[in-house]
Amino acid sequence: MAAQAGAGVATADAKQASPAPKALVMTGTSLSKTPIVPRIEKLLQDHDAYTTTFTGMKQHAPISNIEEALELLRSNQANLIVGIGGGSVIDAAKLVSYFHNERHGSFIPHIAIPTTLSAAEFTSHAGYTDEEGNKAALSSEGIVARAIIMDPKISLHTPEKLWLSTGIRAMDHAFETLYRPGAAYPLQQLALAAIRDLFTYLPQCMGEEGKKHIEARGKLQIAAWMSLFPNKIETGLGPSHALGHALGATYAIPHGYCSVLTLPNTIRMMARHLGEGNDRSMLANTFSYIPTPYVRDHMHLSDDFEGEPDVGTILASAAALDKLVERLGLRTSLSHYKVPKGDLKKIAEKAYKATVAKPGWKEICPNADEMVSHVLEPVY
Repeated sequence: MAAQAGAGVATADAKQASPAPKALVMTGTSLSKTPIVPRIEKLLQDHDAYTTTFTGMKQHAPISNIEEALELLRSNQANLIVGIGGGSVIDAAKLVSYFHNERHGSFIPHIAIPTTLSAAEFTSHAGYTDEEGNKAALSSEGIVARAIIMDPKISLHTPEKLWLSTGIRAMDHAFETLYRPGAAYPLQQLALAAIRDLFTYLPQCMGEEGKKHIEARGKLQIAAWMSLFPNKIETGLGPSHALGHALGATYAIPHGYCSVLTLPNTIRMMARHLGEGNDRSMLANTFSYIPTPYVRDHMHLSDDFEGEPDVGTILASAAALDKLVERLGLRTSLSHYKVPKGDLKKIAEKAYKATVAKPGWKEICPNADEMVSHVLEPVY
């Protein structure tokens, strides 16, 4: 299936002949060893639209790799990027386009072929790792993918844990949309549907049998799209994402596992932190979208908070997410990634500053001490 994107980006005058496409393929080392990349290279070669392939994009898109890819694009006179991979590769394709425009005055259109559920292909934002090893980000309508090709069969070449953990990343997008300031009701309904489908179809992708469930993989790709439906909201996502950004590049934790670590406890923290009203009620709605086997043992929690049933219901949803993480075999800890315990306060402070810098968050964002005690210490 394919989705068109890039609305609002200036295009050439229709009367002016467009140059023949000459593509730079961008991917990572592991994926370059699968049959996918050679197959796409051949398709491009058959149409005289191929220049070369950059296979060195590492996790969290280091700026040095982006510069290498940009130089390769320039030296081969490529005018199109085909990004094949997960969030780091897709973001890197966007960043090459961004920096090309900054330095040479034109965005390079790109086609995204995602192989994970990170959903980077649906946004106008791109994250990378700067020279100091910190997470940085840029945004522009000009870097939105011109086309997105979602083929569930491609995901068969994605390592199982990577596929499943990025499913939890998509879950992170969906949950944080529910209390994101300014998120419109239709976006929240899509997020709830994404949560339902992620709970339903992720377990179907496990083991040898999981390789046969092409339909489930396609449903998950749509769920990732629903979890981060393209929008122009400037408020950004919340504390779970900010903590993940503070953890990922600095401590070499993959995107999906950042969400495994931060999301369940962030949901618990927000249940107590959000006041009564639409945001907390919407978060409580997740309980009715989660399949019964995950919530059956936690239904009593809504009765444990007399006068505040929404709090108990949200805590039940967080417990259900813990159960899903356990079932998928994704349980991990900060100590596993050798995060120094003395860094927890620094991580939380960075996440707090990043969150409250966005419109609407200052009033509802838990402080750094709460992030340490409620989110980081329990997973250490």
